[in-house]
Amino acid sequence: FGNANLNPEKTVSYEIGLQQQLLDNLAFNVTAFYKDVRDLLALQQIRISSTETYYKYVNQDYGNIKGITFALTKRKNPEDLFGATLDYTYQTAEGNETGSDAFFLDLASGRQSEKIPVLLNWDQTHTLNGTLTVGERGNWNVTFVGKLGSGLPYTPELLTRRMFLRTNTGRRPTRVTVDMLADKTFNVFNLPVTVFFKIFNLF
Repeated sequence: FGNANLNPEKTVSYEIGLQQQLLDNLAFNVTAFYKDVRDLLALQQIRISSTETYYKYVNQDYGNIKGITFALTKRKNPEDLFGATLDYTYQTAEGNETGSDAFFLDLASGRQSEKIPVLLNWDQTHTLNGTLTVGERGNWNVTFVGKLGSGLPYTPELLTRRMFLRTNTGRRPTRVTVDMLADKTFNVFNLPVTVFFKIFNLF
């Protein structure tokens, strides 16, 4: 069932960082961040009888995300053949979880719901991104975009016993993708015409 009394989720973010130029075309950046998230949606189970239940969304959960990012940029000047970027982020995203059964019991007893810290669904501990660009300005260009991310959390289930384990204690496999973009510019009747192609998930 819908809930017209939901509050909007609220995020307060803090960042502090340092940017430093090393050469004319080379710089690095380090940034630490913290995010405080309130009024996250949770699914509340409401029992009508021993056999009948229904669910609705409520503002129940809280989360915080903290981490640090390191980035290195090699700018591609007009006379350069190569350009590259590389960044790495380490973060943890945690929040509370209240079991759906606890809503019913706590409401009936009038006690405060217990808060159990768990990893949030979008917690990605390690993220590595990189780009490599090769080409001549106004002529041809080839760019590779690589992404590597550690697996997102999930809740394991013992199918033979129809039993769920603690929320988000499992990890999906690491994901790696490489995309490619290439283009070539021609002069057709003194007009520049660019032909390009894109390949997603090159490998």
